Amino acid sequence: MSKVDHITSGLGHEVSPEEAKAEFSKSITLLERLHQKLHDLIHLALTEAGITDITSVQGLLLYNLGEHEIKVGELKTRGFYLGSNVSYNLKKLVNLGYVAQEQARHDKRSARVSLTVKGHRVRKIITDLFDDDIEKILTSCPLEFEEIQTSGKVLEVWDQFWAQQLVNPSRQD
Repeated sequence: MSKVDHITSGLGHEVSPEEAKAEFSKSITLLERLHQKLHDLIHLALTEAGITDITSVQGLLLYNLGEHEIKVGELKTRGFYLGSNVSYNLKKLVNLGYVAQEQARHDKRSARVSLTVKGHRVRKIITDLFDDDIEKILTSCPLEFEEIQTSGKVLEVWDQFWAQQLVNPSRQD
């Protein structure tokens, strides 16, 4: 299986390849589950508010747009949208009246988008959901704020690592 009997982490801790693989697999499974639960919670909040014409992915896009007016092409590069079908979701949100789209005067291929009143309503629903979750996590879960900060830092490092793998995808045996 593995060519080495231990791996030394960047901080100097030794771990067996089997332990590392098990924790990595567990973390990936947990990330997938958390991602799905996030979308389930957003879907539930939207449904409870009577909003059934958009998906949780579209709701999250509205949340991330916030007060910004942004070029369509910047949605992915600035991290506002991580899905694969930006054009479809954006067109649907414009058609349903959640997003306003304005063509640039100097370049008809370029457009800017921003939330409408209807889009701001969805953003508020999701903001309230997240605010409520933050309060509940801090008051009823056995977590300290510092642990939440550490989790965020770990996820940022992981995000940066994978981003680098996409830029330089060469794999060595």
